[in-house]
Amino acid sequence: DGGVRAWAVLLALLSCLGTSWGSANENTKAKPRIYVGVPMNWPIEKETTKINLRSLIQSWGAKVDVLRFYVHEKQLALHHPSAYGLEDIEPYLEPIPMQRSDRLVERNIWEKMWRGWLNTARKYLNDADWFMKADIDTFLVVDNVKAFVSHLDHRKPHYLGHTLLHEWDKFNLVFNSGVGYVLSWETLRRYGIRLSQGMEQVDVQDKKYQCYDRGGPLEDPNTGGCLRELGILAGDTLDSQGRQRFNLFRPRDLLFNMKYIPEDWYWKNKMSIGVKQLGVGCCSAMPLAWHNFKSGKGVFDKNAFFELDYVFGSQPYEARVKAFALDPPSDTLFQYRKDEISFQVDGELNALLDKHGPDVKVGRWLREHPDMKPCFETGSDCTCTIPEDLPQGMEGDCVAGSVLSHGQQCTVSCADGYSEELSTYDVHRGIPGPKYFQCVGGMLTYPRLACNRDCIIPN
Repeated sequence: DGGVRAWAVLLALLSCLGTSWGSANENTKAKPRIYVGVPMNWPIEKETTKINLRSLIQSWGAKVDVLRFYVHEKQLALHHPSAYGLEDIEPYLEPIPMQRSDRLVERNIWEKMWRGWLNTARKYLNDADWFMKADIDTFLVVDNVKAFVSHLDHRKPHYLGHTLLHEWDKFNLVFNSGVGYVLSWETLRRYGIRLSQGMEQVDVQDKKYQCYDRGGPLEDPNTGGCLRELGILAGDTLDSQGRQRFNLFRPRDLLFNMKYIPEDWYWKNKMSIGVKQLGVGCCSAMPLAWHNFKSGKGVFDKNAFFELDYVFGSQPYEARVKAFALDPPSDTLFQYRKDEISFQVDGELNALLDKHGPDVKVGRWLREHPDMKPCFETGSDCTCTIPEDLPQGMEGDCVAGSVLSHGQQCTVSCADGYSEELSTYDVHRGIPGPKYFQCVGGMLTYPRLACNRDCIIPN
């Protein structure tokens, strides 16, 4: 029955923690800093969703360095968190300036995420080493994520997650599922540059999975399409036994309910690699993510995050680092079986089909914009241009339209009649916000200083 299955799952998970914990000093190596962005509809009125949101923040969310929920800027202005009993959530909300509606029925997740990543590249690029996207019903094993990426270089372009291959032969697209993928610092830097150059608007089905602004969901394949233009493909995240580290479903579903259907989106083009992932072969002993902790009616499992946090939260961090040293992340691209797939690929992993034109080839955007190639690859100096119009109420010692070189910064302050106020994130964490524009690797980072005309009453 369900109780027996639940205990079986728990015992299976506990058996995963057989790695020797040892007594190593956890402070011998600094932990990588992790930023997580979670897209979310606003306002939240269902009590079950509020419970889930707080469960996320109090469990795995408490272990990341920066946690932000992406919400529609206009909706947040119209619906203050206090009106819904969510004052405690306000410090985590990140307003995203969207042009489309935020109605749940329209699900304009792609616009929210590409604008969210652009906002993150501008505001938070120097606050973390690795940047993750997760869903509200995703559980991240944060210390496992940190230990995993500690064996990789965040200054190189990495794109990590559960890799899906079902659109490879149709659209030359391989991408990581949006339930939880990871971008390295360098990947976000390049992605931010690409997004800052403007996103041409097209119809929903036009130029599918290419890097354009369009309505609708499908955030994860569109993200994969944008990164493909930059020559960044999904990395190999399987463990040495071919098991998944990023899991798209709950443990109980993957262990007991999965069936291999070759043409299904989950299995297509994985071939023998996928067959081995049935049952107990599904999941790594050191998982990084689980997903889908809700019923078919959208009711969240309010206890799941705390149960998983208990199961996976007690192992010392340094022991996790050692465990991944024995089964380290690969520095290569995603796995596939060349002799099993029904199509051919070239050296850049482009599917060689007649319908695939130059618009969907790996690295297309870089080839069309050689002047925008990352400066360290061209041997030139990185520069950034200060926007002609500073944010409302700001002034600085840099002339509007001036150019900053790499590492250079110019101080900004509030103009007469405006009061200084750190962002809610800074107030919550007690971290002083930078009061300058800075050029880092060709990406202009913005200050987290707000200039407010209204009276601010100190606490």
